[in-house]
Amino acid sequence: SLFSVFINFYYAPAADSLYKNTLHNLVRDHPLQFLQPNVFIRDFPGYVIYVGARDGEQLKDFWVWEMNEGRTSLFLKARTGKFAYDEETDAIQLTLSDGVAEKYPDPGKEETLPTLSFKETTVSLSLERILGGTRGPKKWSIMTVQELLTARKDPTKLGFTGTPEQLEKIKFRAQMQIQKNLAFAFSILSMAALAVPFGIKASRTETFANFGI
Repeated sequence: SLFSVFINFYYAPAADSLYKNTLHNLVRDHPLQFLQPNVFIRDFPGYVIYVGARDGEQLKDFWVWEMNEGRTSLFLKARTGKFAYDEETDAIQLTLSDGVAEKYPDPGKEETLPTLSFKETTVSLSLERILGGTRGPKKWSIMTVQELLTARKDPTKLGFTGTPEQLEKIKFRAQMQIQKNLAFAFSILSMAALAVPFGIKASRTETFANFGI
């Protein structure tokens, strides 16, 4: 349990932060690695992307589905496209050229919406929605114990802003995360309390079987 406390409060948050930062830098420096030809890409929440071919930096035969609550709300098809990272918005900008767009009606409506052609259009894919972002406060799950204690005492030191009532809610949320990490670590004792009687019940001579149970 004490080892799990260390994992939950130190090692796991540090490893998760390092992973997200590394992946973020990879996407920023090499955004095309997110796209593989002839594969449906679902890494971007709210979108499904398909690329028919890739010739160096040039991407061809683009298909993009914009999803809303599990259904398609907009479909884009383009002859070519480009992928680039926009540092100002912390997002990948997908620029589509020579294509068509089909807007799907809302559920329950039978209206017929026209198919529109476009010379060029842009779709912004937020990295924050995928990786949690690297700007502003961290997610609770990747905060170390020092950061959680700081958030519980003075959230503004970690970049949180808001009214006094909102800051109080943030303090409460930090306390909840601390208790959650501790509860997960000490839940091992609950498992042992259940497992040991089952192991003893098998047979006192079957040591390895008992240990396995």
